[in-house]
Amino acid sequence: MYAYLFLGSFCTGKTTIIRKLAGILRSRGYSVISVEVNINHGLAYLVTRFTVSLTRYKYIGNYYLTFRFNNPRAFCRYLPLMMLLDALFIPLKYTAILLRIALSPRRDENTIVLVDEYYPNAIIDYEFFVNGLCREKKGLTRAIYSFFYRVAESHTIRMLEKLKPTIVVLISKNPLISMELWRSRERTGIFDYTHFLHRTAGSIALASKLGEYARALLFKVNDPRRDGMKILESLIRDIVVR
Repeated sequence: MYAYLFLGSFCTGKTTIIRKLAGILRSRGYSVISVEVNINHGLAYLVTRFTVSLTRYKYIGNYYLTFRFNNPRAFCRYLPLMMLLDALFIPLKYTAILLRIALSPRRDENTIVLVDEYYPNAIIDYEFFVNGLCREKKGLTRAIYSFFYRVAESHTIRMLEKLKPTIVVLISKNPLISMELWRSRERTGIFDYTHFLHRTAGSIALASKLGEYARALLFKVNDPRRDGMKILESLIRDIVVR
């Protein structure tokens, strides 16, 4: 089997490209296992959604953002619990991914595994919250982030060693277009430009580090609406050649 793990900055077309790539590959006779591993779908997100539902916060994009932009001080106090819950969720998700692959009826050289938003993206986002947005919070917050980082890193490396995937890194070449797409997707004009830049830089840095365990394909995306087809063509060519 061949696997592709997608990392990258906001609104670069990761999920859209995965969906289109899966459809094209299936039409060509490949068996595709598509796995979404989003930080917004873990144990912490369930607690966050419940907490936000008890308030009258204006909904912004998703519940993490709603909490963060409506009450950043409360968000920073809540951050240690959020990271702890996500750290506990990582082994469960890792096991679920391996079980899904193992139980797939077809697992051969024509099987492609596509992994969307694995935990390196969560590492980057939490690092921004801990050392940027909530940098005045020390002690417990930093200790729990260190724990989260170790758990997320170890399971990411295990996944790389288990599946030996290609890391597909999509970064914003033009952050202004990314923010335009963000406004359209999240239906809000509220955003953090610094977070955009941090995710882009962090994606490059982590891809370089993880390059010790897997090869990486870096795509600089100017506008996902126009560049998506070129990226798809490049990925399909890579799969066919391999």
